[in-house]
Amino acid sequence: MAILMSSSPLLTCFQLLMALWSKHLNLTKHAKISPVCRKRTDGLTSIEKLSERAGMRHDVAVVDLTNTSIVAEKLVESFIRCGEEEKEAYLYYILSVHRKGRSIVFCTSIAALRRVSSLLGLLDVNAWTLHAQMQQRARLKAMDRFRGSEHGVLIATDVAARGLDIPGIRTVVHYQLPHSAEVYIHRSGRTARASSDGCSIALISPTDQAKFSSLCKSLSKESFQEFRVDTSYMPHILKRLSLARQIDKIQRTISQENVKKSWFERNAVDVELAVDDMDSEEERVMKCKQNKISSLHLKNLQQRLIALLSEPFQRREFSHRFLAANGVSPLVQKQLEQFSKAKLTGKMGSAERKMRGLVVIGQDCVEPLQALRDSGHEVRNSYALFY
Repeated sequence: MAILMSSSPLLTCFQLLMALWSKHLNLTKHAKISPVCRKRTDGLTSIEKLSERAGMRHDVAVVDLTNTSIVAEKLVESFIRCGEEEKEAYLYYILSVHRKGRSIVFCTSIAALRRVSSLLGLLDVNAWTLHAQMQQRARLKAMDRFRGSEHGVLIATDVAARGLDIPGIRTVVHYQLPHSAEVYIHRSGRTARASSDGCSIALISPTDQAKFSSLCKSLSKESFQEFRVDTSYMPHILKRLSLARQIDKIQRTISQENVKKSWFERNAVDVELAVDDMDSEEERVMKCKQNKISSLHLKNLQQRLIALLSEPFQRREFSHRFLAANGVSPLVQKQLEQFSKAKLTGKMGSAERKMRGLVVIGQDCVEPLQALRDSGHEVRNSYALFY
């Protein structure tokens, strides 16, 4: 057998090894195999045959330490099936009716993040944003404020999906599904860390169904637990959200016009163009009237929204014969605390004396995780305060 040797020692060794291996295979192919050996190796794969020839043992113990679940053990995964235009309403439902503990809302695009942030701000939800276009100083400031808020909300892109370890995060909401299962795992991993528990809620629209099915397949699950929504709250939520959308639309239009006007004024100086000469007197008067009408309409919408936000959430079957139904608004809670403090100190004014016979009947605020655990049966956790 002739072997062409190379000048490289490593290549020469490799060529020699391959030549000997090829010669061994040829000898094995033409050699006569005993019936006992042939019977023993029939039906085996190439790896199994190689293991048989190497004399490897068959009575081996396989220790598999791989977890059956990729996500955290105490994480409860759920979803809400809704339309694309209904995601804002269900998100507001989660952050208002089940508002307890810190929450993170993940968006895929920055445009969706800014819209959600603007609406939640109008709806009096303490929310901060975190995305890639923010400067480092602004990111740190938002994170510090989020840590300092017991029931704060962080609206973030996938920038916050990794390396974010903040205690007290109870809920993760996937406003938009991620593009891969890996990102979903990192997102959901912001809650249920260490020995604590938590839940994740994915808002699934018809356009997200294919992505959701692929996600379940990657996680070796048929589906997630469906998050039970109390639809009796939705009329009140949709009424607030409708006003917030109108206000947001007007404010965006005004902001875009101001940006356009500012850009035109800056560039008009370079071409020595007089800005006042561009519009006639009639056009300026017409614009002034339109701005006044738009300003009055915006002010009216804002006043109506403020009035709604000052009221507690009411179910559809709410009876006005009682002072309060399920849940107590922050305003009522603050008044009760002031009344209790004044009663203990003995310094009661006219406002506190009017509340002497007050009876408040309501329901404790239930966080999303507890709502998932209690789903399937009616929760009756009422309380009464007598003064």
